[in-house]
Amino acid sequence: MRIILISTYLLLACSWIMNAQRISERTLDNSASQSGRTQDPSGSSRAADEAGSEAPVKAIPHEVKNWFLVDLGTRADTVPIDTLSQGFQVHMPAYRASMANVRLGNLGAPWQAAMVSEMALAREFVFAENLSYFFKRPEQWRYYNTRTPYTNLYYQYGGPKRRSEEAVGVLFTQNINKEWNAGFDYQLISSIGRYDAQQVENRHFRFFSSYSGEKYEIHGSYVYNKTDQLENGGIIDEDYIFNPEEYEYGQTENIPVNFYSASNRIDNHQLYISQALKIGNILVSQREEESVKLPLGTALHTLHVDRKRRVHRIDNLNRYLNENPETFFYPNIYADSTATRDSVYYTSIKNTFQLKFNEEANALLRFGLRAFITNEIEQYRFPVPPRELGTYSEPPVYLQGDSAFSTTLIGGQIFKNLGEQFRWNAGMRFYFQGYRSGDSELTGALNSQFRVLADTAQLFADGGLYLTSPTYFESRYYSNHFQWANGFDKVQTMRLRGGAHIPTRRLERR
Repeated sequence: MRIILISTYLLLACSWIMNAQRISERTLDNSASQSGRTQDPSGSSRAADEAGSEAPVKAIPHEVKNWFLVDLGTRADTVPIDTLSQGFQVHMPAYRASMANVRLGNLGAPWQAAMVSEMALAREFVFAENLSYFFKRPEQWRYYNTRTPYTNLYYQYGGPKRRSEEAVGVLFTQNINKEWNAGFDYQLISSIGRYDAQQVENRHFRFFSSYSGEKYEIHGSYVYNKTDQLENGGIIDEDYIFNPEEYEYGQTENIPVNFYSASNRIDNHQLYISQALKIGNILVSQREEESVKLPLGTALHTLHVDRKRRVHRIDNLNRYLNENPETFFYPNIYADSTATRDSVYYTSIKNTFQLKFNEEANALLRFGLRAFITNEIEQYRFPVPPRELGTYSEPPVYLQGDSAFSTTLIGGQIFKNLGEQFRWNAGMRFYFQGYRSGDSELTGALNSQFRVLADTAQLFADGGLYLTSPTYFESRYYSNHFQWANGFDKVQTMRLRGGAHIPTRRLERR
């Protein structure tokens, strides 16, 4: 682990030195041309104008801009760069995302929010729901534009050594030219856990690039996520915790647990491409006798491919079963008594076409409008009952089933995002084709800003009405230890939220 970390630091340091040298040479060449000097092949410079004075060397200022793509990629929501970011001291990802949660203890272990308002409305892949902080969505990915190469390194270590926890973060990005940026983001969380068989290793890699031209913009990301986690099923007897003086286990890692070879692995590949073409022109007055030309609207296309695989394994299942046949952890074994090999696959291919009319084009009412249509194709692969069940010594022949579904929705939104005093939006979505036909969403939000003495305060509110169909694996599933077939109805959900926020005081009340 430390060898990988040191090697990464050395590679980034070499890259930074090379880029700094190239920028310095470029700066010197520019200053030489500005002062009338030329460079001969031998490396010496001579003044073209002996009477002229030598211009001072100008350093390139460090400036980093970054943003998220929100509202299906139609709006860039900028955020400030700060290496001492807010919440840096909160080392546990679960508490960065939610102030109230239920978790398994060690760094990187599964967790879920305990507040209903923060739970997901739809669970396309329920097996990764408890790792949602690691499997981030496209609207949570940052894009950058920099004048000089930008590197951010993060390392966290917690002891003791035999039960250590480590987190590594490496971000590097730089501009290829004024409009084109590229970079990568790597994150690693590794922990052994307080008890035996709790080891966690989560890896995240994202390569990203963006181009922002006068008429055309494109953002792209390739993401690979992998989580490897041991699952011990908890300690065998809680009395080991409540009355430790009656036992001689010593350290907590010596306390017996239910499983020592049970593991859960999830692999995730994502490809995201968002393209925008600005159409038309309109002259907008900004100051007296000053106008700027802005696009009338924007046509957008977004492609998002998301593939997940989950494998749950228990080696030597028959040994665990023979040791405690009456108190075995799982009440049911449906296919294989020698080992558990449950695997499921999920693939989503989503295409969205949008047409957006900018606020500047609506001089009368001063709000923008966008309309979109989305088609999603979902494919599932899952275990099905074998033709012949296994025995205590012979496993069955595993079989896989598959299903594919398609659904299409239309939607729209009106919005006002310009200005600092008052912003608002209202939108809707309606699914009219496919297995989610009849689902709908009505959403709205507003934000107001005003002065309070020497500070600036904000009032915000948002909410929505949702009608949602259950996902495939919520309705039906088969594995070695669980199976169900449910006929759930659509779920009706209403969410309302509001609060006040004072950024300069880092105060927020909801």
